[in-house]
Amino acid sequence: MAHFRGTVQGIRGQASRLGSKASGLEITANGWDGGVTVRLYERNGKDWARITLTGGSGYSGAQFDIFNGPIDGEARAVLLRTRPTDAHSQLWPGFAPGA
Repeated sequence: MAHFRGTVQGIRGQASRLGSKASGLEITANGWDGGVTVRLYERNGKDWARITLTGGSGYSGAQFDIFNGPIDGEARAVLLRTRPTDAHSQLWPGFAPGA
């Protein structure tokens, strides 16, 4: 049974995909120079998300987790890394601690 739902909108219209508690749902969107992956999954009866900045279609370099935690309706923002490396700065121009 579906527990997660993801949608995408592009030039060919909208599409959706479903994921169960067992399978989770992973969504990836890329530009040429960078991208983002969102993984929804169930852990100990709660919904969690992992958000990762990635290399884009033309770059297969470093991945950088920016969030991994529960998504239970409470406002939370946890930056997992606060010191950019050269690779992170290339993936996310303008990234700086505390920004």
